[in-house]
Amino acid sequence: MKINIKNLSVFLVILNALIMFKDLPLALISYVFVVIIFSFIINNSKARTFFKVIFLFCGLALLRILFKSFLVTEAGVSLVMILSALKLWELDSENDHFNMFLILALLECCLFLLNPTFLAFFFGLIKIIIFFYFILKIRNYDLSLLSAKRLLILIAPSLLLSLILFYTFPRFTQGFVNATNNKLLFSGASSVISFKNLGPLNLSTKIVFKVTGLNPNLFPVPMIYWRQNVLWEYYKDEWHSSYFNLRSEPIKLSNPSTSYSIHLMEDYNEFLPVLDGISKIEHSTFSNNYYSENSFRLKNIARAAVDYDVTTSYKETATYVSPTLLRKGLRLRSSQKVNVQDLILKDQVNSKLLTDEQLFQLVISFFKKQNYRYSLNPPIYNSVEDFIANGKSGYCSHFASAFAFMSRSVGLPARIVSGFQGGEFNPFDKSLTVRELDGHVWVEVYLKKIGWFRFDPTAIIAPDRIELGANIFNDKISPYLDLYFLKLPKESLRFPLINRFSFWIDSLGNQLNTNILNFDKEKQQQILNAFFPKSISLGWLFVFALSGSMPLFWFLFVWQSKIKMNPHELKYQKFLMRMKKEGIQKQPFETASVFRDKCLTLAPDLTLEIQLETDQYIKYFYENP
Repeated sequence: MKINIKNLSVFLVILNALIMFKDLPLALISYVFVVIIFSFIINNSKARTFFKVIFLFCGLALLRILFKSFLVTEAGVSLVMILSALKLWELDSENDHFNMFLILALLECCLFLLNPTFLAFFFGLIKIIIFFYFILKIRNYDLSLLSAKRLLILIAPSLLLSLILFYTFPRFTQGFVNATNNKLLFSGASSVISFKNLGPLNLSTKIVFKVTGLNPNLFPVPMIYWRQNVLWEYYKDEWHSSYFNLRSEPIKLSNPSTSYSIHLMEDYNEFLPVLDGISKIEHSTFSNNYYSENSFRLKNIARAAVDYDVTTSYKETATYVSPTLLRKGLRLRSSQKVNVQDLILKDQVNSKLLTDEQLFQLVISFFKKQNYRYSLNPPIYNSVEDFIANGKSGYCSHFASAFAFMSRSVGLPARIVSGFQGGEFNPFDKSLTVRELDGHVWVEVYLKKIGWFRFDPTAIIAPDRIELGANIFNDKISPYLDLYFLKLPKESLRFPLINRFSFWIDSLGNQLNTNILNFDKEKQQQILNAFFPKSISLGWLFVFALSGSMPLFWFLFVWQSKIKMNPHELKYQKFLMRMKKEGIQKQPFETASVFRDKCLTLAPDLTLEIQLETDQYIKYFYENP
C-alpha cells in the first residue's frame, strides 16, 4: 500500500490549525484553509511558484493587519502555520519530505509555547513520530538519510525557537497589550457601565468560570455573590473603574474562611472573580494586583484560561477606609446632583444632623418610591440622571447606578460592584458553573459604624432574581420560547433525565480540564521536583526531550527495520557496510555479481570474504526457488 505523504501532511496542518482555533484569529485560520485548497487546484509548476509568492506576501500583510499590537509569539506561530500550508505545494515529489518534517517540528514547538502543558507536549511528539515513521517507510527505511548533519539541521532551529520564545513568552505575548483596553461587557457586569449601551439583557449561557472545592451546604447557591470589578468614577454619563492609589497588600483574613479554586475561561481574563467579602488569592497561574476595594486584576492580559486558589471570609466587611477612598466614593460630577439631593431630603428640617444609617434609609425609601420594575428589554436611557428622572424599567445595572448616584448625592460614599450572582451546582463533581446570564451589579455604601455595606437594589425591585437565580428567574418572567410562529413553554422543554446526563458530561469535562488540560507548568514542575534532586525548568526539559527524540526515533526504526529484514539480507547489508568502510560503495544500478567483481578488483586482500558473502547471498535469493 503506497502512502500519500501529502495527504498526511494536509491532515496534520489542518489538525494543528483546529488546535489553535481559539488562540489565533478566525481570518488567519480561514486563510490557511484557502492556501491548502489551492495547493490541490493549481498543478502547473510556474503557476504554483507565482501563486506561492502571492500567498506568502498576502499572508504577511494579513499578519500585519491582525496583529497590530505585534504579539510576537502569536505572529511567529501564524507565520510557521502559513509556511506549513505553502510547503504542501511541493510535496508531490519526495525531495522535500524532510523539509516538511522540519516545519511541522517547528509548528509543534509553537503549539507548545501557546499551550505549555503535558498534553500539548505529548501529542506533539506523537504527531512528529507518526510523520517521521511514514517518511522512513516511503524511503524503505533508508536510514542513511539520517546523517548527523541532517539531524542537526532538523533539530537546531526547533531548539533555538523553543529556547528563545519559551523564556520570553510572558513578556512577548503580554507586554504589548494594555489591560485597560480589554473591556468585558456581558450581562451588565463590566469595567464600564454606559447607559447608552445598556440595551436588552444578555442571557447567554456561555460559561465564564467554574468553581471547585466550595461546600454548597455553607452557601445558598442561587444567592451567593461573586465580586469581580469595582466602578468608582462617574463622568460623561458612564461609570468607570479607577485604580489610582488603590493598590495595596492583601490583608489577613479572619476566621471562619472558605477555600476554593476557580478556573476562569480564556475569554474573561482581566478581572478575577472571587466570593464577595474579604479574599486572598493563595496561588494563581498569572500574576495579579490586589486592590484595597478587595478586587483582583491581572497585571497583563492572559492568552489562556486562568486558574487560581482563593480563601475568602464571605461575611467579613472592610471597615478601614482611607481619606482617598472616601473622596472617590463621594465624587459626583453632575449638574443634577443638587436636584436629586433635594428630592431625597425634601422633608428633612436639618439633614446635617442625620446619621449615616438615617441617610441610608432615606435613600432606600426614595428608591422604592420610584416604582421601578425589572425588564429584560428596557428602553435606552441617556444617563443615570435620565433614568432617575424618567425611568420606569431596567435591570441590575440601571438600579445599582441609580442607587449609587442617590447615595453620593446625600453625602454617603458609594461604589458599584460588578460581578456575578448565583451559579449552577453540579452534584456529580461538587462544582459550580457560573455563566454570562449570572452577571450582576450591586452597590456598596460606606457606613461609619459598619464599613462598606453591601446593598443590592435589584433585591427590592425583583427579589426573585436573587432568591431563584438568574436562569430560573428569567424563565419565570419570559416563560415562552418563540419558534417562528409558535410559542413553546420553556417548562415543557425541561427533562430531568437529560439534565442529569448533561451534569454528568459536564463533570467529566471538569475532570479533563483539571487533571489533563490544566496540567500547567507549576504542576509539571512539582512532579519533576519529586524525581530529580534539583529543579529542572520545563523549558529545558522540552529542549532535552526534543533533542533526544531524534536519536531515539533513529534507534527504534533501525531496530524495526532489522526485525523485518531477512537474516540473509541483514548479513549482506553488514557486508556492504564493511565494504563501505574500505572505500567501496555499492551503486543502485550494480547487481550483486557486478559489485563482487568490483570489490575483488579494488580489495584483492579480502577475496575470500568477498566470495563467501556474495555467493551465499546470490545462492539464497537467486538460485533457491
